[in-house]
Amino acid sequence: MESLRRMRFGKHERNILLYSPGPDAPSGAILDPDLSTHSDRETYLRAVRKLSKAGLLDAGRRLVRVETAGTRRDGSSVSRAYAHRTLQQTELGALVVEFYRREMESGRAIRWDRHIDSIRAEARWTTGELLPVFSEALGQRLAAVVEESEGTGEPARAARQVRYLVQPIHEALRQAVEAAI
Repeated sequence: MESLRRMRFGKHERNILLYSPGPDAPSGAILDPDLSTHSDRETYLRAVRKLSKAGLLDAGRRLVRVETAGTRRDGSSVSRAYAHRTLQQTELGALVVEFYRREMESGRAIRWDRHIDSIRAEARWTTGELLPVFSEALGQRLAAVVEESEGTGEPARAARQVRYLVQPIHEALRQAVEAAI
């Protein structure tokens, strides 16, 4: 949160954050601005990385299937899949847009001191809200470790050791979450 105080938003950062869908959207949007030069594309990607690193934006990828003009020998059409970057505001990014929309749309300088305490108060989660999120993340990581431990060799042995250490913690955490609900 303190890193926001030193952050400056340029034209690309403002547009990306304003036009990305909120955290409640089912998936991120493909924002492909018309950038003709390599320099413009690199500036855009640098802005995406900056916002992601600050925790304001989630960047992902989605495959989009496109029908081409070509046909195969059997007469069927040819389609290709292209990976596109998807962007979506995080909870913190949505709060920043909510509090600073006028400044972002007008291009005026953002004075972080005006609303940073309000953003901090709204972004803070209670322990009851954090436990299910942590339990879910730990469960997903544990499932990945279990999948890794299916193999043989040194990495599989290390994965099994981690699994035996983490699984009881996850079970206790899951039971605590269920008891709280």
